[in-house]
Amino acid sequence: MLEPLWGTTEWARFLIIADAAGSVSTMAASYLAFSATAAGPVRALLLHTPRHGAAGLVAACLVGVAQAMPDREVTLAQVVKLRMKHVPGLYVGCVGVGAALVGRGLAISPLLFGGAAAGWVYLRFFQAREGGGR
Repeated sequence: MLEPLWGTTEWARFLIIADAAGSVSTMAASYLAFSATAAGPVRALLLHTPRHGAAGLVAACLVGVAQAMPDREVTLAQVVKLRMKHVPGLYVGCVGVGAALVGRGLAISPLLFGGAAAGWVYLRFFQAREGGGR
């Protein structure tokens, strides 16, 4: 949906930046949490928790779609109608709360928030615009 609007090069650049930012934010949050905890089972759990997934990339793509068509209505489960501009926030909130409830908050949340934030920052300040500006 976004690649035809932006072109292949811009789309690839967006995906790489959003994915890298999510990974860097996850690494930084993990390092800070590991450094702040004392030796023991919690620290060992932080060290050995797998951190992977595309939650940040999905969030960044939803931000891109929301900026491309903010007033478009989407229907969730044929019950709830939302404007597209609200979907990224709903996704980030639901996945973040769900991850925290199942004990994966530290593994997923930085990836999720980092990807969404990087997508927004890139689209707001660095994406090439028509007419050659950024």
